[in-house]
Amino acid sequence: MIKLLSKYKIIFVLILLSVTGLLLMNQQSNQETIQIIDQVDSASVVSQEESIKDGTQLVDEEVSVPIYLCGAVINPGVYYIEKTAILKDVLEIAGGLIDEADLNQLNLAEPIYAHQKIYIPKIGEEIDKMLSSYENEERTQKSSLININRANESELITLPGIGEVKAQQIILYREQSGFFTSKESIKNVPGIGDKVYEGLQELITIE
Repeated sequence: MIKLLSKYKIIFVLILLSVTGLLLMNQQSNQETIQIIDQVDSASVVSQEESIKDGTQLVDEEVSVPIYLCGAVINPGVYYIEKTAILKDVLEIAGGLIDEADLNQLNLAEPIYAHQKIYIPKIGEEIDKMLSSYENEERTQKSSLININRANESELITLPGIGEVKAQQIILYREQSGFFTSKESIKNVPGIGDKVYEGLQELITIE
């Protein structure tokens, strides 16, 4: 009888040890799983934060263009402005005009394009006379080009491969996305691919 009880005790102890071992193994496994999940979540958060930062930078690059403002302004220099900005917006960002600025020579509603140099004249200065012969020649050459950031429908349809529909799409693109930042970016307009661009790239400008 005593031997039988001892045998049952041994069996009970073995069962208890087995159950305890299983519980400990299960707890350890759960902790490892939680740790892995925490690591994955942390990595995901870091990745999302980096994506947000990168996204913000991309958005800033897409909506802003650099311009150089000089002359009769309070704070001349290089500024990054929205592609849809006009001269009035740029002057406000630069702190305004000095007292000697000649407003009569300015078009405050003039649109701004990427990498533009904007000179604000003083009273008595004539911009054309201040330009070098090289700059005058460059201006003459540019005047014969179609400015895709400013051209109206009748001007755009004079370009090869651009009919009324594509001209309207170019104008719609400007209204929705802002000015073109490069000549090649006209290919972002639906219907204007490499072949059309090759035929007009020497006839257009963004300045």
